[in-house]
Amino acid sequence: MNHRLSLLALPWLGCSETDMDSADAEPVPGVEITLTDFQTRACWADAQGTDSLTTSQVGVGAIAVVHELELQDCTALSATAYADEDVLHVVYDRVPTGECDAYCWFRVEYMLTGVPAGEWWIQVEDWSSEVSVP
Repeated sequence: MNHRLSLLALPWLGCSETDMDSADAEPVPGVEITLTDFQTRACWADAQGTDSLTTSQVGVGAIAVVHELELQDCTALSATAYADEDVLHVVYDRVPTGECDAYCWFRVEYMLTGVPAGEWWIQVEDWSSEVSVP
C-alpha cells in the first residue's frame, strides 16, 4: 500500500480535558490524515497503571486511539500525525510547564480520520497497534 504523508500539528493543550481539531492545518500533499478530538487528562487516578495503546476502527476512515502513559505532572503535550506507506505515525511533543513534583498517569484520546481502507499500523512513539479499516 503506497500512501503519501500528511503532517498535522496541534497546539499545547495543558492538563485539562480539551477538544481540538486539526482540520485547519495545512496538509502535505498525499493522504490527508486528520487528528481530531484530542483530549488529555493528567494525573488520572483511574488509569490502569501500565503503558497501553488501544486503537479501534469506529467508522468509515476513522480510528479511535486511547493511550495511557506515565509522565511528569508538569508535562504539556502536543501531537503531530502523518501517514507513511501502511503506518500512521503519531508523535508527541513533551514540554515541561513549570516545576515537576512527581510522575503520574496521563490518558490521551483522539481520533484519526480520513484513513483509507486497508490494514494499518498505528505507531505512537514506542507503542504500536494494528487496525483494519474497511
